[in-house]
Amino acid sequence: MRSARAAPLFAVLFPILLGADSGTLISRETAPVPERVRGPLPARLDLAMLSTTEALRSLGLARLPQFRQLLQRVCRGDAAERMRFGAGLKRALAEPDAPLRTAYYEVATNCRDVPDHCEWLASEADRASGATATFLWSATALCWPLNEAGRFEGDDVPDDAVVAFHAKRQRVDRVHSARLAAIVDRRVRSSDAAAARDALEAYASMDHPATTEHLLRLHSAATDDELRYALAAAMGNQSDPKASQLFKDACARRLDAEIKAWNEGGAQPRASPLRWGGPCKSFPALSRRDAHPDDVREDPLDAIPDALGRRAWLMGKSDFQFGDHSGLLRELVELLRPELDDAYFDDVWPAANAVHLFRGPRRTQTFVGGDAMIVGVPQKEGAPDLSVAEAIGNELTAALLAPRVLEVWWRGEQFRFVHHGSGDEYDVDAALAIANFLLEEAGSTRRAVRLAVNRGLGVAVLIAEPDGMASARRQNLLVKAVESSPPRPTEIPRDEK
Repeated sequence: MRSARAAPLFAVLFPILLGADSGTLISRETAPVPERVRGPLPARLDLAMLSTTEALRSLGLARLPQFRQLLQRVCRGDAAERMRFGAGLKRALAEPDAPLRTAYYEVATNCRDVPDHCEWLASEADRASGATATFLWSATALCWPLNEAGRFEGDDVPDDAVVAFHAKRQRVDRVHSARLAAIVDRRVRSSDAAAARDALEAYASMDHPATTEHLLRLHSAATDDELRYALAAAMGNQSDPKASQLFKDACARRLDAEIKAWNEGGAQPRASPLRWGGPCKSFPALSRRDAHPDDVREDPLDAIPDALGRRAWLMGKSDFQFGDHSGLLRELVELLRPELDDAYFDDVWPAANAVHLFRGPRRTQTFVGGDAMIVGVPQKEGAPDLSVAEAIGNELTAALLAPRVLEVWWRGEQFRFVHHGSGDEYDVDAALAIANFLLEEAGSTRRAVRLAVNRGLGVAVLIAEPDGMASARRQNLLVKAVESSPPRPTEIPRDEK
């Protein structure tokens, strides 16, 4: 947190924000995109590179700078952004213990539904080596098409990636993997019970005659009771009668043993094996076999005529209480391509910037709305002073209600807009007003508005030309037509974060 210089900025900004309408432009000036927004990605966590919301998030779960924007551009297939990601990944994995591995993995695996993304990951994995290749193969496993299993039969693919790929399968897949069978054999012989169980579960999910035969052969040769049980439990997905019976018999014996131990140990009701029986309690394979898909509700957007324009559901909330409130605007930009492709965004939180998170050398937790974060407090009687931690939490709780600023770098300029969202709730009107302002600046005649349809979750929007917008208005399909208003800049100091 940049509290030392953020407090004076907050004193100037706060009165402006309180009196300004949602989405109002409060400053505009010539400025390049800052290095922290588009510079090299870090190998270790650097709070100085993060916005306020990212810094707060990273105190509990590390994320890369400008995570949402990075993810959006990587998913889009932006070549420069993919190169930037790859270079940062190599540096991060070379660090001892690779502390940002999970943060990079979050980006690599969040584009799994983008057709080009998985091919890009696979091609990078083919060219990589060592820890980078292992990472990329693992990410590829989560998105590679199941009907193209051949890529995961090669000896160059890490074992964990092969297991992860086949673990996605449902029992309707009647296929067999010789490579996965070899991994199962190796892991069954090893002393790593967890790795063997994961491989067995992935392998047995395929319900193929060759798989069943292999599992029965391993079970017959096993002498260790726990291994025999693990092999039998893995056969719960097999339709072969002999395999199914082994599964049921093993479960019955295990459940009887657990009930006996439970009765002898005091019989606490909440710990009953009949209540927490694991796979043997519910017979998951049988329940899946008879399962029916949930009722699919009609999408009210389907009733909106295609001729009006593009319509879509957008998220109305962040996934985190201190979430990046530019998220909704980024989603709009993706719908509005290509006019605003070169725009960069940041969420500035002046009230939270004024809160000092580290007031002493002892690290401890504080909570804001159920979200935990690490703060620094003084020592009191040999322990962290929890009263200071509580005070920090209270100050952040109050800051949640304060207005925020959305910064946009675009075409060599920096724009600042008012945003009245709080907590994890987005300011939808602000996002629409900003998007429409930028569209007007770009010379586009399209505009974005909210649609008067509701599904209980998300925000429905329409992207349309003037004729489509007028038609939608006549049909009473709009909640509110958000028009771009004349800029109302106010000179304020730049936040040099």
